[in-house]
Amino acid sequence: MTLISHKHKFVFLANPKCASTSIHEFLRPYSDKAFTISVYQKPLGTHAYAKEVKRYLEKRNYKWEDYFVFTTLRNPLNRIKSCYYYERDFWQNKDPIDLFIRTPKDFKKYVLGNWYNRRFIDINRFTSDNNGINIVNKIIKVEDIDVEMPIILKQIGIPVNWKDLEKKNISKKTNKVAFDDEMIEHVKKTKPNDCSYYEM
Repeated sequence: MTLISHKHKFVFLANPKCASTSIHEFLRPYSDKAFTISVYQKPLGTHAYAKEVKRYLEKRNYKWEDYFVFTTLRNPLNRIKSCYYYERDFWQNKDPIDLFIRTPKDFKKYVLGNWYNRRFIDINRFTSDNNGINIVNKIIKVEDIDVEMPIILKQIGIPVNWKDLEKKNISKKTNKVAFDDEMIEHVKKTKPNDCSYYEM
């Protein structure tokens, strides 16, 4: 769901399990390039990292600095719950990444076994260049999306009301499992950069 618009000069990086489907549905009509088939799609996948998209643009003589580049970030605990349900129900989702490896049904085993790493990309890794320097203009917390997106739309010149969007792919299951203290401490150790955005 990586999106590039040469007309409106924006790049949207679809961070997995971070409301990327809603933003993709909204912005795709205003995009010149939409990479939506697979994470393995060439030259860019659905969840391409910032450095990959930058390389793609520069090879085609576009300047990265000319684009407003943004992505989303979600509370790590809620994001892991979303990953868990998505992966546990992979027969319904038919995602090739889960074809040969069954996600454990026990949520604690899932968390302590780091199963979520298949879709939970560290935010610094996702938004940085090869030198570890952030090259993204804006990281929106999913929890603030209804406030932040109207501002971004105005900035990139898209005169559409974000509030008119029917939100897509929103899980209703994330409150059915819970973290205990051991699991929370484990997440803090494995995803410190994402947790720091939420002062965990």
